Amino acid sequence: PSDVREPDRLKYPTFDFATPYEVVLQPGDLLFVPAGWAHQVECVDDSISLTHNFLPQQNFAAVRACLLANRLGKTVQARQDSEKDADHTPSE
Repeated sequence: PSDVREPDRLKYPTFDFATPYEVVLQPGDLLFVPAGWAHQVECVDDSISLTHNFLPQQNFAAVRACLLANRLGKTVQARQDSEKDADHTPSE
C-alpha cells in the first residue's frame, strides 16, 4: 500500500510520471475502476461502499496460480525471517 499524498519514490520511481484523476462522487454515482489500475479511495463524508471483483471463468486458472504463488512466497519469506531471528537469538 502507498499513500498518493506521500508516495515512496524509492519503491515507485515512476510515480511522478503517472496521470492522476480525482473524482468526487455524489449520491447515486458509480465509479468503475478497470482491473490493474492502482487507486486510492478517501471518504469525505459518511458513505457506504461496495466493491466487486469480477473474475471471468477463462481467467480463473491464471489468477488462482498467481494467488497460490503469492501465498507460497509469503510463507517462504516468513520462514526465512524466522530462521534469521533464530540465528540472532542469544544462547544461554
